[in-house]
Formats: sequence, C-alpha cells, structure tokens
Amino acid sequence: MAPAEAMIVVRAVTARMRDNTDLAVEDLMIANLVNIESSGNSNNTSQALVRSGTIKLHHQAEKRLICQLSVEVNSTPATVVNAARADFDVKLPSLHNLYVFSVAAQQHSFRQAAAKLYVTPGAVSRQVRALEAELGVSLFQRVNQRVVLTAAGQQFQLQLQQAFALIATASAEVQMNATRESATLRLTVLPSVYQYFLAERLPQFRQLHPEIKVTVVPTMAVLDLAEKQLDFGIRNGHGHWPGLMAQALQTETLFPVVATSLCQAEPVTTLLHTQPLLNPYDDWARWFRQAGLTLPQQPDAASFPDKSALLDAVLAQQGIALLPELLCRDLLASGQLSRIPGPAIPASRAYYLVWPQRPLSAEATLFRDWLLGLFV
Repeated sequence: MAPAEAMIVVRAVTARMRDNTDLAVEDLMIANLVNIESSGNSNNTSQALVRSGTIKLHHQAEKRLICQLSVEVNSTPATVVNAARADFDVKLPSLHNLYVFSVAAQQHSFRQAAAKLYVTPGAVSRQVRALEAELGVSLFQRVNQRVVLTAAGQQFQLQLQQAFALIATASAEVQMNATRESATLRLTVLPSVYQYFLAERLPQFRQLHPEIKVTVVPTMAVLDLAEKQLDFGIRNGHGHWPGLMAQALQTETLFPVVATSLCQAEPVTTLLHTQPLLNPYDDWARWFRQAGLTLPQQPDAASFPDKSALLDAVLAQQGIALLPELLCRDLLASGQLSRIPGPAIPASRAYYLVWPQRPLSAEATLFRDWLLGLFV
C-alpha cells in the first residue's frame, strides 16, 4: 500500500467526522478519486500511473465508515501525493495531534499517554482539544477526572488505527525497496577465472539486474568469507571447505594449447617437439602417456605463480601449456589460441562456487542461479 493511500484513508475518516451528511461525503470522495492518472517519461524510470482509484463506502446504521482502497501505484511519491491533493482537497488535521489522540485512546488515560509519549498530561490534553476543535467533534468525555471516548471518538480511533497501520506498512515497504535498490554482492575469485572468463560475462548480469551491484575481489588467497563479509567465492579444489556450501561449476579437463600465430610458422604436429612445454613434468607425462606419444626431453619448465601468468606466457608465444577449457574458451573462440590435437586429461581439481552456510538473500540467489546457468 502506497503512502498516498494511507493519507487518503485519514482524509476520508476526518471528512466523515466533519460532516454527518454521509451521502454528500461519499459523492465527494468517489467523484474525486476515480480515474486519477498521470504519466512520466518514456524510460519508465519515473513513469507514474495511478489506475483504478476507487473508494467504496458502506453506510451502516451506526454511521461507521470503512474505506476500502484499491489504488494501484507505480509512481514517484510526489506525483501520487500531488494527484491526490489536487483531486481530493480536504484539509488534513495535524498528524501529530492525530497520533497523540490515538495513543490516549489506546491508554484510556491522558496521564498514561503522556508517560508513553514522554510529555506532560497537560500537553496531551491541549493536543486532543486542538484536534477536537479542528474536527468540530468531541472525542472524549471528561467525567470525574477521567476521560472516556465518545461514540464518535471510538469510531475515529478504530479508523485511525487502520490508517496508521497502512502508513507503517508503506514505510516498511519503502525501507525494504531502498535496501533492495542498494544491494551489493561481494565475490572473491581467482585472478585467472576473473580475467579470462568472468570479466566478459558480468555485464550480462548487470544488464539483467541493474539494481544489484557486484564487487569482485580477484585474489589467490583463500579468504574467510564470513570474516571478510563476502557473499561468494570461486575456488579451485576438491569441493570441501569447512563452513561453506560448495556447488561444482565445471568438471575440468586439461588439453594443450598454443598461440595461433605459432601454428602459422610450423606444422602443429611438430610444435610439441620444438616449443617449450610450460606445465610441470608430471602433467605432461600423463598427457603424453594417454596420447601414446613419447615425452621429449626438455629442460625443467619455468614456474608460474598462477594460471593467469601461464596463459599470458602462451599468448606471448613462449611455449605450449595444458590448460582448462574454462580459461581457454573465449581465446579459442576468438582465434587467439589453437588446440593441439590429442586427448584431454582429467584435472585433479575442479572449479566451485562457494558461500557461507546461511540462507541466501534474494539478490544472492539471483546471482548464484545466473552463474550456474553459464555452465549448463
């Protein structure tokens, strides 16, 4: 329920208190609340539309007013309030006085209301009298230093409680929407996965969910997600980390790749014997054994701190490397890398999406599902 609706409820209630001519009030409300429309710009960001504004008033013998509002609002608050103010021009009493009256009515005592509001009983009495003067109706009877609600006061209190409930609901929704609009997810990821896979795809998620900001922390360090207030991590391992949920992204295999420019200088079949083999010896020994080939004698391969550096070396035409498909996918598709004919051997580890063992927020669930969808 929008804030403007709650304000209209209060206006409807106070209008009835001023005028005992029920039909006249009903006619005024219905005439002024039907077909309120306004529109904004074409990008839908500030588009405002108030559709099917309807009030139904049920006349009962005790003249009790129940307002049922069905106002669909997709607008900036200012637009809605201005539209309601222009088409339903009923002066609204002081909201502060309305609230003081409501508390006094709940407590059945000006003294107890004053204690709850942290004011003096005299201040409560003055604000209630000011409200009664505005409405032209007695809301309390003063009997032997006690206050008792009149019939009009009882009716008014019931309807005010409903109005204040609408305002409270509207306020909570605004706060919730503001939290959603400013939602930020923090993700730690291996530098190689970010550079050669995720960086090109994150704009897709931002386009789908512009209200969700994703902050990426590329690092080789295994960070404590809870301590660092991180929502997700992408790790390479065996799938078991204490205190974390883990979802496999892709079962990896390794195959040899080389810079495409080197393939133009000599046949691909000879590159394994002429170019440096950049991975550790054990990895190459497994690949050559599965390929049914003899591993050539070479000096010890240079060491690389991570797969980003290894891939950079391949692109710089420094040799051939066994690399996972996840990191090579885009480079193979663009023609920067070429695959050496032969088998793909299983990697000893796989890539996983991990997150702390707690329920995921709606925004985190959207990101997780989007990321997993990249590997279907």
